[in-house]
Amino acid sequence: MKPTRKGPAAARAEGRVEKIVAGGAGLVRLPSQVVLVPQVAVGERVAFEVGRPMGRLLKVLEPAPERVIPACAHSARCGGCDLLHLTPEAQRAARLGILEEALAGLPREGRALPAIVYREAAPLHSRTRVRWHARRIGPDVMVGYHAAGSRTIVGVPDCQALDPRLEAALALSRELLVGAEGEGDVHAALGVGGRPVLSIAWRGALPPRVFGSAEQLVTGGKLAGVALHLDGAREPAKVGDPRPVVTLADGPLFAPIAGFSQASERGDAVLAQRVVALADPEGLEVIELFAGSGNLTVALAREAVHVTAVEQVGAACVAMRENVALRKLETRVKVIEADAEAYALPTHGDLVVLDPPRTGARGAIAEIVKKRPKRVVYVSCDPTTLGRDLRVLLAEGYVVKAIEALDLFPGTSHVESVVACERG
Repeated sequence: MKPTRKGPAAARAEGRVEKIVAGGAGLVRLPSQVVLVPQVAVGERVAFEVGRPMGRLLKVLEPAPERVIPACAHSARCGGCDLLHLTPEAQRAARLGILEEALAGLPREGRALPAIVYREAAPLHSRTRVRWHARRIGPDVMVGYHAAGSRTIVGVPDCQALDPRLEAALALSRELLVGAEGEGDVHAALGVGGRPVLSIAWRGALPPRVFGSAEQLVTGGKLAGVALHLDGAREPAKVGDPRPVVTLADGPLFAPIAGFSQASERGDAVLAQRVVALADPEGLEVIELFAGSGNLTVALAREAVHVTAVEQVGAACVAMRENVALRKLETRVKVIEADAEAYALPTHGDLVVLDPPRTGARGAIAEIVKKRPKRVVYVSCDPTTLGRDLRVLLAEGYVVKAIEALDLFPGTSHVESVVACERG
């Protein structure tokens, strides 16, 4: 029998954490390279294995005073919340540092950027939309989150990030997938009546009992609806009403099945309120790009003369029209199904509001600097692409008037930001 060959031992190193970077890891500089190490705090001296792209923390040699015992028992294994080992104040400093670094070096023509206003928007136990990963492992189907920097699924019995109503759906999704073969993703949200909805995209075989169990969970009132997307099928099988619903002060806001919506109802309401406050749309013609299902559209339309809402996803446009009609705003909103990155803006517009995905809005920004609307309000979930796009705006004479950071994802390094610019 031949001896098993072992790979080269991972290099061990020690260093001091300089800062927290996008993604939540700490940056440590070695003489020959920079290493990102997770689960650390600024100023700590740590021992780690040097890895690519991420090192592995071995031991905290000199702990920082900001280090705490995470409130979540699963945080060491689960990759969902990357800053729970820090005090709330240190988490806030990390998010602000990530945003400030992304905006550093922007062209300013002698003007300093305004100070970032930080707003708490969504506490723990408030998340109302989530995606879990699922895979048949041995006799059971594991449902949970990916471990940090890995596709390994960590099955967790509970999650402190989730609204309790959504947390209950975690166990229901496991119950539903008993006997399934393969793997997939489970999109969970709140639906009609505040009951959870599940949208399961599955690659493999689902036993017939899954459909019967879905029916029982819906008729029994535990779920509002279930959508089952089998690999290769053109349409999902639906039980009940599986549409996500965000409940706002003025009524429900529907989203397409498994479609995008903000992570929490509280965060959605705060975000819309801050966008309207910074956009100041009263009496203006507004162009909204990447409008989604209309969470910002309906808020802008109450004050604007008119909103032209541009969205590429057809199902989101259908939901947006329903959300507009529920509020009797049809005469003040025009929904256009088109690619916001290629949409031709009107000449000399008043106000453009855009809320692009993480990839940013390279094409839309090029059109904005071409048509030069008076005011631009940019909502971003990725500081890096925000900085890239703002660099183009500022180079073309726009001036940043306000920057707000919204904490929509407590316990994590993610930060939502709203930036208001005016033509200089």
